[in-house]
Amino acid sequence: MLSKIALSAAAISAASAAGTAEWKGRAVYQVLTDRFAKSNGNENDGPCTDLSNYCGGSWKGIENHLDYIAGMGFDAIWISPHVDNFGNGYHGYWAANWEKTNSHFGSD
Repeated sequence: MLSKIALSAAAISAASAAGTAEWKGRAVYQVLTDRFAKSNGNENDGPCTDLSNYCGGSWKGIENHLDYIAGMGFDAIWISPHVDNFGNGYHGYWAANWEKTNSHFGSD
């Protein structure tokens, strides 16, 4: 677990230091956080049947699948907005509070 955290920290550091030229050369995988992978890693919980509501995807679910994303040849991810949302704003685009993290995806 610690190695994944260290790798994630290194990736964040490298990404923030990347200039325009570096970003133009990156392969970016876009992720809708709530729909990508469930927090508990149990994809056998069944499909999400209420597509107008949250389905259980989280940042932890994304972290658990970083090898999968890298294996497809991507070296950067673009996650959906992470701010607190109104109601069933699973997609991240119904911002309610720009100062607060969406608790459905994880914690600060």
